[in-house]
Amino acid sequence: PVSAVGFKLFYWHGREAGAGNPWPVLRERDDVKVIHLIRQNPVAAFVSAQKALTASYVQMRGAKTDAGPAKIVVDVDKFRDYIVKYDEYTQRVQHEFSDRDVLTLTYETLTERTEQTINDVLVYLGCEPRSLHIQTEKQSKGNVIKRIENLDEVAAAHRGTRWAHVPAEWSRA
Repeated sequence: PVSAVGFKLFYWHGREAGAGNPWPVLRERDDVKVIHLIRQNPVAAFVSAQKALTASYVQMRGAKTDAGPAKIVVDVDKFRDYIVKYDEYTQRVQHEFSDRDVLTLTYETLTERTEQTINDVLVYLGCEPRSLHIQTEKQSKGNVIKRIENLDEVAAAHRGTRWAHVPAEWSRA
């Protein structure tokens, strides 16, 4: 028997005019549980979002992957715009669901402690914890930060933002 069903909804999905906005319905329904998946590292989030625009978004296990870790040049202006919008989106969701029990997870925790995080999600959903087989793969292998050619410029783009602490944490990225 199915205990829970879910779907992924990006911050901007359905918010455009005429798109059939699901957000008000999600806020009104008390039987809907919200899991908010965020990134601690906005640079990795930006690189992932840019890659998703140009490549297959979900990589299944066993499928062919790209040739390997190529160098990355981050468009700093696009990155600055991205972190401003990302902050707005995350704060909007936190505000919209401030009266609800929301499970907030980080992508980093999900990838580092997958089994424990999935068990936490199952408990939150009221499901019996069990071993689940994950069939998706990370888009990028290894430390994406170490592949950025213009890292000093990207670090400078963090100054004055709530992300200012992130460059110091890049060694763990």
